[in-house]
Amino acid sequence: MQNKLFAHDSVNVIIVDMLPMFRLGMKTTLENLSYVGNVFEAQNEEDAKLILLNEKISILYLISRSTGINPFSLSIDVMKDYPNTRLVYLSITDDEDEIIKMVQLGIDGFISKYVDLLELDQSIRTVLSNSKYFTPEISNIIAKKLCAKGGKVNANIELSKDRTRDVLFLLCHEFSNCEIANQLCLSHRSIEYHRKKIYIMSGARNQVGILKFALRNGILEDENLLQKWARLLDAKFNTFEISN
Repeated sequence: MQNKLFAHDSVNVIIVDMLPMFRLGMKTTLENLSYVGNVFEAQNEEDAKLILLNEKISILYLISRSTGINPFSLSIDVMKDYPNTRLVYLSITDDEDEIIKMVQLGIDGFISKYVDLLELDQSIRTVLSNSKYFTPEISNIIAKKLCAKGGKVNANIELSKDRTRDVLFLLCHEFSNCEIANQLCLSHRSIEYHRKKIYIMSGARNQVGILKFALRNGILEDENLLQKWARLLDAKFNTFEISN
């Protein structure tokens, strides 16, 4: 049975990598997923931008390389010009500084060089549900790097902050980054920053993990939060019931 996420539209993908054999291998794997439509190949930034200009692309898989492609400039351009295209970074070198920099840019997902069909499937479903996807290997690298720089995210400290609790509460009730930003009078980038911190401190890989983390820490039963956001929740879910 086809997932509701892909009930109407197929998922078009670009693989950006300088090596034809690697692109072909990944393309062959992706084509085993029934909901994947066209899989385009780009060997450089110019090819990728031309495809984006002419096709509706759901996901761009960017392969890390030391030469040939500048992943940072391409990522910035895609996020600016094609905000509906999800960016997933495939780490070949496990360069920790490169990984942290891509996280700071706001990349949608990270998968490792040992990717298989299941991993690709999970990454697609997660990022198209507006969640971040990090493999355990990548999550460990991020956590280790943050700790080494004195930037460890302490869950107890973070959960004592009203802003973090607000963002976590609203995320669990399926509000988008844009909706949360509007409610809290913050920029989209600020919400993305809070969201990344929540993923790191919770160790979650997807929205289900975030929900479990919130339940364990009493966020969804917090009377202050329930009262604070009662009107917003009523408006959201009453509208949903009427429309259905």
